Amino acid sequence: MASKRDFAGKLGLKLDFVQLKNDTIALKALLAGELDSYEGGAGGAMAAAARGADVKIVGCNWLAAPHGVYVRPGIASMADLKARPSQCPRPAAFRKFFAKAAFEKAGIPAGQVRFAAMGSDADRYKALIAGVVDGAIISNEYVPISGKDGIRDLMPAAEVMPDFIRVCVEMTGKSLVGRRHDASRFIAAEIEALRSP
Repeated sequence: MASKRDFAGKLGLKLDFVQLKNDTIALKALLAGELDSYEGGAGGAMAAAARGADVKIVGCNWLAAPHGVYVRPGIASMADLKARPSQCPRPAAFRKFFAKAAFEKAGIPAGQVRFAAMGSDADRYKALIAGVVDGAIISNEYVPISGKDGIRDLMPAAEVMPDFIRVCVEMTGKSLVGRRHDASRFIAAEIEALRSP
């Protein structure tokens, strides 16, 4: 958002953007000193900070998780996913937190569910269509096409975790101390961009 209509430039910042595949890679790049900040889910940053990593959540601007537990035809409830393959990624990823919360809400211990690691939303959606998995955590961007494929959102994240904050700006404590003025200007640019029509 800070680059929108050059809000950052008006505050004296020149931003360079790097596209990374997911939050896990972005967090690793931040901790390696390859990024000054990244926007992503809070879960990985919290897990890393709990293990002593130098990562700070500076602000959050996306206040709802747009994901759901999408299922193939014939799956009527979360209980139907027990002992069937369902997609779920690495333990620190948002989808893992959400999957556990969704099964917990349905009264099913996550240990009774068979998880399989998959790639991006597109990869998970293709795996559902192909029958590789019977359930997957996918973004609601797939709602417009899911119906025609017989895929449906069985349990939206907004119902499972209504207070979850989806996207935050993360920086290292080192950057916040060493580049405090730049960090403040960056957050100010983000705020201005989010407020603008």
